[in-house]
Amino acid sequence: RLCLHLHLQLEGHMLPAPKRRRLTAPSQAADGPGDASVVKLIHRHEVDIRSSLQHLGSELDKYGDVVVCAQGESSSEEFPCVSALLASASRPLGAMLFGPMCAARPGEGDSRRRLTLTCTEPVHFRNLLLYVHGQDIPLQIDDAVQLHHVADFYEVLGLRDDCCRFLLDSLNAHNCCHLLSRAYEVHCEPLIQRCIGLLTLDFIAVVEHDRDFPHLSTHVLRGLLTRDDLVCAEEYEVFEAITTWYLRNPDAQKYADLAELLPLVRWSLVRPARRENVFQLANRLRPPREPCEGPPSRPSSRGARSPFESVGGTGISGRDPQTADESHAESDNEEDGDGVLLVAGADERLESSRRTSSRGEFVKAGRSPTPFGDVESEVTGMVRRLFPDQFSADALDAEKRPVSAAADEPSCRERQYVWGRLISRNPPPAAPAGAPAPAPVAAPVEQEYVLQSTKEYMVGRSRRSDIRIGHLAPMPYISSQHFRVYHAISWPEVELGTAEVAMPPMLTAWLEDLSQNGTFINNDLVGKGKSQQLSAGDRIEMVFPQGRQPAPHTNNAFPIFTFLPYTPTMSTPELNQSPSPTSTEREAAVAPAAAVEPQADAEAEPQAEPQPQAEPQPQPQP
Repeated sequence: RLCLHLHLQLEGHMLPAPKRRRLTAPSQAADGPGDASVVKLIHRHEVDIRSSLQHLGSELDKYGDVVVCAQGESSSEEFPCVSALLASASRPLGAMLFGPMCAARPGEGDSRRRLTLTCTEPVHFRNLLLYVHGQDIPLQIDDAVQLHHVADFYEVLGLRDDCCRFLLDSLNAHNCCHLLSRAYEVHCEPLIQRCIGLLTLDFIAVVEHDRDFPHLSTHVLRGLLTRDDLVCAEEYEVFEAITTWYLRNPDAQKYADLAELLPLVRWSLVRPARRENVFQLANRLRPPREPCEGPPSRPSSRGARSPFESVGGTGISGRDPQTADESHAESDNEEDGDGVLLVAGADERLESSRRTSSRGEFVKAGRSPTPFGDVESEVTGMVRRLFPDQFSADALDAEKRPVSAAADEPSCRERQYVWGRLISRNPPPAAPAGAPAPAPVAAPVEQEYVLQSTKEYMVGRSRRSDIRIGHLAPMPYISSQHFRVYHAISWPEVELGTAEVAMPPMLTAWLEDLSQNGTFINNDLVGKGKSQQLSAGDRIEMVFPQGRQPAPHTNNAFPIFTFLPYTPTMSTPELNQSPSPTSTEREAAVAPAAAVEPQADAEAEPQAEPQPQAEPQPQPQP
């Protein structure tokens, strides 16, 4: 090739030059010149910014140009700060430093200006400074409430929202009433709504576990008692909560408020079997006594005693206080450990009431012997008018709920006494050994289990199970505790800083699989130790999912459950009863299951036993 190239050059023939690649000109911007270079936006990373702020916060004595004096109720403290940084983080502080509300004054003997903040605790302003400089803040519930108030006042919105989220996550049945009172103090509306929602949907747990429930305001308690979605197992628990609220912290104002709270109990829905308990509790609601001057009273074997003075007013029953106290005037009073006021000589009166009860006089009068003997409280008289004799056990059968003449009245509407139902479809019983198989039936036997509020249900073959199944099977495929169903509160997402009204919370049903051989929801395995939310019409099967059910006339065929959630129109049957569902409820229970699997009624037909080589067989439980 070299020789050919040299030969062509000598002959005067030149080779053509190679073709060069044409470079494409940069595209012109829509609103810029044609020779504009490509622009890329870059910014400082958040980690770098936070590192600089933290360094600035550690050198405030060096870089600070203003001194802020935080004056609290009991202490005050000075903080060197960077005024530009404070103004950028807080609009009110910026107005105090540079705006028309400028309150910074030149310091004495110091070139830095001074700003005084009244009604601001130093510890909370220090935490606010730490947050502005990107440092971590340790939060506790009481500190977070007050820090939320300070951040809201100075409009440090990020700190305010972080404190609010911490308080929402920390809320439980043990601190609900305490956080509610603090939320009213600092005007934290999201926390107020969350506390009211927890009180509504977990009312009995708050009554039992929150030590501040007796300090709940009458206004809040009255609002709760008027709600139809108040969750409780029965109406008697509402009356019991009112007595707990008063007896644990009795005072004159709360005693007067009983006249407003007791009519809110829906007495027509109280079970007649609870009548005796109602009057026993009502007779313990006595007016408190204030200490009076005079010589100390004699000691009592029941503990320390203090004399009390009668509360003024007409009382609950409308009687004159002087007339109402004539039966107590000549006897001293004492208080037991629960805050219940006891009349001196109660032991003798109790023994007398027992003797009277043995003769049947108390029983005929419809009264129960109490530590006060035959001295009936004013509250008891009011309860007798609210809970008349037509609802007593003598007038109605013990297992029959009183029938209301006007079911649409607020005092007769049922609360949320149940959170769902489980409808069980059991296969027919197996024939004895050696006997011919019974003739096939048209439909499996159905049974309904009402899931009462404030309670979870365990399903298994153990005697302690709430729903016992599988204990008659020849092989113990069902675990002692196979699965449990329970309810939890589903809280909606809270959009902080917006005026939008959040959706109300609601109870959601869940299933937890505790078995070794498996629990299936709509033919899908849940998995041991895992939980899954239940929806309307979900089909719950054990060991053998659909398509692998054994023959219906063998003892290894287990019931299939269908879950129905609570609806406001769902009627509440008497406790300890399992009435048969109506035809409408049966269709509603079976229809969703059939939609999930077309062969929903296949367990009524004989099925072949699962083959070991095709699928693993369940292992018997020890």
